[in-house]
Amino acid sequence: MLQILAHLLRTQITRQLEDKSIHNVAIKKLMDAIQLDPSAGWNNKVLAEAMCLNEDHMAKLFKKVARMSPGEYVSLVRHHHARRLLRETNLSIEAVGVSVGYQDPHYFSRVFRKHEGISPKEYRKLSRIL
Repeated sequence: MLQILAHLLRTQITRQLEDKSIHNVAIKKLMDAIQLDPSAGWNNKVLAEAMCLNEDHMAKLFKKVARMSPGEYVSLVRHHHARRLLRETNLSIEAVGVSVGYQDPHYFSRVFRKHEGISPKEYRKLSRIL
């Protein structure tokens, strides 16, 4: 029983130390930066350079903290911002796409449809009804 308690305590201390590592703090700051400016050219190379790390190592650390790859995280943040803009503004679909980081309106529509199951135009109509 004492061994089990010691193991649980060591595991908890290890997790607390991992949460406070320099890399975890840096990744959380990058995640905040992505939230603030989803339209920036976020990719693994840019993120790795910001952390002064190799791209593969940065991606591994990012996935450990965010529980998803950097690309998935950026896509998710962009999607959430696009949904908000479609609900709360009268910007054109193209302008919404550009403001969240998609220069090609067709690509934006495809990505949006993949996440929501409906086009941005249909999403806007439904959000106005509800």
